[in-house]
Amino acid sequence: MNESLSVSIHPIKKWLDIEQANEVLITRMDHIRTVSAWAECMNYTSLPEFRQSYKLCFGKACKDAMVEIRLNRAIELIKSSDLKLFFIAQQVGLCNEFALYKYFMRHLGIPPSFYKPKRTMNFLDL
Repeated sequence: MNESLSVSIHPIKKWLDIEQANEVLITRMDHIRTVSAWAECMNYTSLPEFRQSYKLCFGKACKDAMVEIRLNRAIELIKSSDLKLFFIAQQVGLCNEFALYKYFMRHLGIPPSFYKPKRTMNFLDL
């Protein structure tokens, strides 16, 4: 009887852990570069188990979510800060601005500079 009780509790504990996965990625994005590293940060010893738990909880593959979260954070930084693309790339877990450019082109088909706010000419600038 105890054995069946522990089996029913075990998935619930993992469910609660996996719900924190996106927050863990967001806060440690500069160190988490792969799904495997993400699973390790979540204390999963089995990568397939992490992938399955993530998909059950969020309805998408963890690799797709990682790309989406990384791109959203990069876009947010590009739009709202004056940081150089090199520093933005490092903050989202990419090595430099060239890697950031390739990442944007591969996943969005447009360069990161597309999201930079356009500078308007002011009469005083002339």
